[in-house]
Amino acid sequence: MDYRDKLKYLRIYHELEQKDIAAICNVTVSAVSQWETKRNHLTIDSLARLCEYYKISCNSLLGLPEYDPIKPLW
Repeated sequence: MDYRDKLKYLRIYHELEQKDIAAICNVTVSAVSQWETKRNHLTIDSLARLCEYYKISCNSLLGLPEYDPIKPLW
């Protein structure tokens, strides 16, 4: 699942509208629509704001493994 699909899922799950997400990220409703329809990527600032709002990690939203600072990478 693409991270933009996850964004839409989270928005609907939390019973938010695109205008709510636009207000959280300080962007236009059109920008949110473009993210959800995969016509554009969100900025790092918007990614950080949404992860903070939903209380999830950026890695989780992007589908990346969680980084464990204790566990070596190799």
